[in-house]
Amino acid sequence: MILGPSFPEELLMAYHIYPHWVPGGGLAVGDSVDSMVPRDADATSRSIFGYLNAYQDKTGKKLPVIVPITGDNLRKLCYLLEEDGWKVYPLDIMPYASSGSLYFSIATQLDNIMDSLTLRWQIPGTAKGLRRAAQKTTQAKTVLYRLFHDPDIHLNGIIRHYLATTYFYADDLTEWTKELECLGSTLRTTNHSTDSNRPGVLIIGSPVLFPNYKVPLLLEECGLEIVDFCSWITGKTQFVENMPPLPMFSRQKALRQLVAGSYSQESSGAFVQNQGLYTQAVQRLERTDLCGVILHILKGQIEYDFEADRLESLFAKRNLPVFRLETDYHDNDVEQLRIRLEAFSELLKQDMTSRT
Repeated sequence: MILGPSFPEELLMAYHIYPHWVPGGGLAVGDSVDSMVPRDADATSRSIFGYLNAYQDKTGKKLPVIVPITGDNLRKLCYLLEEDGWKVYPLDIMPYASSGSLYFSIATQLDNIMDSLTLRWQIPGTAKGLRRAAQKTTQAKTVLYRLFHDPDIHLNGIIRHYLATTYFYADDLTEWTKELECLGSTLRTTNHSTDSNRPGVLIIGSPVLFPNYKVPLLLEECGLEIVDFCSWITGKTQFVENMPPLPMFSRQKALRQLVAGSYSQESSGAFVQNQGLYTQAVQRLERTDLCGVILHILKGQIEYDFEADRLESLFAKRNLPVFRLETDYHDNDVEQLRIRLEAFSELLKQDMTSRT
C-alpha cells in the first residue's frame, strides 16, 4: 500500500509489484478513528488511517505500507501505524525542492525501500525494467492528456477529475489505457457541451478526493461551472510534457532521471515552495477560459495556505477573483458555504455580463 501519490510507481512496476494506492477521501472511515488520531490531523490523514484500520479488521492482515512524508500529518501517521504493528517504509521528502541533494536523498531512500521489499535484490530493478514501466505509465498519462485536450470532447469538470482519479484504482494500467481510448472514441461521436452562462472556475489547493465530492457538487449547485482542478491528482496523472525517456545506460542513471522527473513536478504540500502546483496553475491559465478561482483548503492542511499569496498574485494579473474555501469532509458547514458561494457566483456573473 502507498499512502498518497508521491512515489514513482514505475519503480514498483519494474519488479511486477502493483501498488495499492490509499489517497483518502472517505468521511465514514475518518470518523471511525477519531479517538485514535491527533486532534489536529487533517481529514485526508484521518480517512487514510481509518481505511487501513478497516482493512485490518476485515482481512486480519497488515500489509507493508509505503508512506511518502509530504507533511507533518503523514509524519505522525507513520508513528501511529508503527505503534499499531504495521510495517512502515517512510520516504522522507526534503522540504526544499531546489536543494542539490534532494534527488540524491530520494534515490537513496528508494534503493533502501526496494531492498527491504524485495529482500533478495540489492538494487531497485534493471534499467530495462524501469524503462518499460516508465513507457507504460507515460502512455497511460498521454492518453488521458489527449482526452482532456481534444477539441471535439467537452467534459464536465467533475467527470474530468473522476477520470484522472481512476488512474490510482486501475488493477492493470495497460487495460485502463485501452478503456480510456475507447471512451475517447465514444465521446467524440456524442455531443457534450457546457453551460456557457455559468461562470467557469478552477479548483486549486488541497486535493478533492473521490468519493468526497462535497465541494464540487456544492459549486455546481451554486451556479458555477468547474472547468478544471489543480492538485496532486492532476499533477500526478497529467504530467507528460517535457518528460524525456529514461536513458539506455545504467540502472542508476535511469533511477536518478526517474526521480528528477517525478519530483520536479511534485504538487503535494511537501515543499516550502510548491512549484509543481504553481506550474499547474500557470498552464491552466494559458489553456483555459476562467472567470474565477476556488482556493480549496482542507482544515489541517495549512501547507496549501502558504501558497495563497503567491497564487493570488498570479491570478490577480489575469483579473481573476479568488474565493478561499476552508472546510472538511462533514456537511455541517454546507449551508454557510452555500450563502458565500452564491454571492461569489453572482459577482462572477456580473463580471461576465459587463464584459459582454
